[in-house]
Amino acid sequence: MALAVRMRGEGKSLREIATELAVDHHTIIRDLRRWEDRVSATGAKVVHFPGASRPAGGNLHQPVAPPATTGEVLGLTAKEEAMTRAIASLTNRR
Repeated sequence: MALAVRMRGEGKSLREIATELAVDHHTIIRDLRRWEDRVSATGAKVVHFPGASRPAGGNLHQPVAPPATTGEVLGLTAKEEAMTRAIASLTNRR
């Protein structure tokens, strides 16, 4: 039903929607009427926004830059990383 509503909002005719969803156009009419009844019962307003319905990069999170240092990879603070480097240099274990 929501897909039919979305397609109708995109300006498609009832028969176009019915053909794409492989149902009779009377089914689409009933679905749209049920949708209108639900929306009017809840008092919700349908607002159409111009443009794409998804962000440009998609719904997935954008990749985060990898940590720059070994300490960041290990989850060490800057102070802990400095102490680790100092100990490694004293023990010749770089």
